[in-house]
Amino acid sequence: MLFRRRPKNQNEMTKDVKKYLKKFEKYLKKNDVDVEYNSAGAITFPTETVDGSDYIVTVNGEEDIVWLTTILSIDRTVDEISILRAINELNGTKNPVTVHVEHTMNILMLTMCFNSEMTEKDMDAVMNAWWSGTEIVLKHMTEKVGIAIDWSKKL
Repeated sequence: MLFRRRPKNQNEMTKDVKKYLKKFEKYLKKNDVDVEYNSAGAITFPTETVDGSDYIVTVNGEEDIVWLTTILSIDRTVDEISILRAINELNGTKNPVTVHVEHTMNILMLTMCFNSEMTEKDMDAVMNAWWSGTEIVLKHMTEKVGIAIDWSKKL
């Protein structure tokens, strides 16, 4: 996984990305995922970790990049440099997407970016990478940074 800054102007989606999100929505619905759109036009859907804890994922994009963001509540404020170091230690794994982290107060946002020109077969690979990648990132950060995810807080 590589570190990549998320595009700043996230509310401006191109037609290609909007088309891709529609395709992604169909893909999620086909896999029995409850999909909604938020006010920024991003897809949101609830999912859960291996231990059954809930979290929210959003799918959004700009230009030819689409990103999946997991929004988590954590137990304490952490220095962002520590988070970035922990993420950068994961570089070189065979995950086909890049990771970006935003951290404000007790909220942690993990974002994985990928190209919007994907087939349905590619989507399977991305979703598998996303779930396993998120698990890897959380486990790694719990061990290296010492944060705990507060699953009781619904965001």
